Amino acid sequence: DPKTALNMVRDKLLFSRTCGDLCHRPCELFSASGENASIPIKSLKKYASAIEENFRDFSLPIGRVKDSDPKNINVAIVGAGPAGLSAAYDLVREGYQVSVFEKESQAGGIIQLVIPDFRMDKKAFTYEIAQLEKMGVEFYFNTRLGKDIFVEDLQSDFDSVILATGLWQVKSLEIIEEHLPADKWTDCLSFLQDFNSGKLGHLKNHRILVIGGGNSAMDAARAAQRLHQGNKVFISCLEEFSEMPAFREEIRHAREDGVVIMDGTRIESCSFDKEINIGLQSVSENKAPGDMIFDYVVIAIGQCGNPDDYKGFEKYLGTDQRIEADLKTAATAMENIFVAGDLCDQNHMSLIGAIASGKRAAIGIRKVWEDYPHDYEALDVLLNLNQKSPNQVLSRDIEPDQSVAEYLEQFNIFASCAKCNHCIDNFGCPAMIKINGKIVIEEFLCTSCGLCIDVCPNDAIHWE
Repeated sequence: DPKTALNMVRDKLLFSRTCGDLCHRPCELFSASGENASIPIKSLKKYASAIEENFRDFSLPIGRVKDSDPKNINVAIVGAGPAGLSAAYDLVREGYQVSVFEKESQAGGIIQLVIPDFRMDKKAFTYEIAQLEKMGVEFYFNTRLGKDIFVEDLQSDFDSVILATGLWQVKSLEIIEEHLPADKWTDCLSFLQDFNSGKLGHLKNHRILVIGGGNSAMDAARAAQRLHQGNKVFISCLEEFSEMPAFREEIRHAREDGVVIMDGTRIESCSFDKEINIGLQSVSENKAPGDMIFDYVVIAIGQCGNPDDYKGFEKYLGTDQRIEADLKTAATAMENIFVAGDLCDQNHMSLIGAIASGKRAAIGIRKVWEDYPHDYEALDVLLNLNQKSPNQVLSRDIEPDQSVAEYLEQFNIFASCAKCNHCIDNFGCPAMIKINGKIVIEEFLCTSCGLCIDVCPNDAIHWE
């Protein structure tokens, strides 16, 4: 019963289809049988969200808002990423009045602007977010904390405030920034935003170096590899492979895309004379593998908060401009101010972690205004997700049972490349057909002319 399944998912979270695309599936680390096989929860969630008429039907959560008892409590949420939006979703369904303030011109945060388009269905994500307005959530865009709004004003104008602005400043790497021209390097967030906006067409037949071992580095490397078939992309990170902070699944995908990972290496020197000369040294063996020549560098060594956003409450900030919070309620030392997402001093580091932290903050507010007696029901899971190392908990390279996964894959009808049907409706190539809602290329009919690559508006067709 996929419709009932989808409604059960939406009882807990707004982003059913987006989690089906992006979740790193820590819940699949454990098998009911105790063997290596695991239940493909991510694939099941994706399957339940795949049937379009069910996905478009948000009548149940919207009806829950109408049936709720108005609390006459106004909550301000700063940041329209998955953490802030998840808190808004939980609170508005309980009768709270919710206003969301966002510095960008659209909602979605890093998921919308930075995650590469090839990893998810952005149109579906936008549709999920749009349901919040139908539920009564008010959005104020192009409104930045520390410039257009301030914490002390929010405290006086609203009953409670959730800060969920995320971490939008990439840590600097002086050895690169001081020795390269500005047009020869960038940070990973800017790079990925430009990739999604189609602004990197000039990076063709380039040797590109991505510095960093986290998930953002993997996304940047895969995006760079996909820019042009002639690109050669390398990753350099301080950590040995077993200690890399990126999820194992993301590392595997990067390698499958052709990215070369040079783990356990540090940048010892950098110079520029028509080409970029990078001196690499092994961290563990203390020997230089030699200089390497590159055309472009992307810095992805971690993110922190922007100090300009925190005027008036700098004293509450900890490491990397993050805010400390109560483990159970997400309450901060500031009166009636809660925190969610990456801005919280606990490292949530994932979509599902951001969603969970937003839900925890919503529970914290309910405890204040309703005498709500229960802790966030997944609190132990969230805290374990944060406290254990990513290699132990989040990144084990586990595949779901293949027979089940392969069966479910035939119902995966919402891939972004199957959304517009341009190649079938307008291009008309007989080699392109639809099977179970997905566009596929019949190899025996294909003449390898490559015209479909040129006409695809989603850049979803590539040479193998």
